[in-house]
This record gives sequence, structure tokens and C-alpha cells, in this order.
Amino acid sequence: MLSFDWMAFTAATIYFLGIYLHYIHILTVFHLLDRYDEINFKRTILHSLVWPFTVVMFLWAGLFGDDEEDE
Repeated sequence: MLSFDWMAFTAATIYFLGIYLHYIHILTVFHLLDRYDEINFKRTILHSLVWPFTVVMFLWAGLFGDDEEDE
């Protein structure tokens, strides 16, 4: 008998919603900056596919800051 794995389904659904929301967020930022014509859709989709890495990098920079001194 086939067994349906609810945990995998839930994780896949959350990941897909994250991709979609990240993509919409990037489009919104470009729209608000009036730079919508400069957006690279292939790059936007690529960054949306790896959104957890992007979020972790933002959190890392926010928590630990940049080590470079602005002089």
C-alpha cells in the first residue's frame, strides 16, 4: 500500500510558498523603487529558488554585522 507522508508534503508546501513569497517580495521592491524595467527575471527566479540561503545570509549579517570598518 502506498503511504502518504504528511511531513514531506507540509515541508514541500512551505518551501513552495516561500519561493512564491520571495519572488513577489523582490518584484515589489523593484516596483517601489521605480526600477521595474531593470529587473532580471532569470536571476530573480534563481534567488527565489534558494531563498533559505538568502534569508540565512541576511540574518547572519544582521546579527553579527560586517567585520569591515567604514573609514
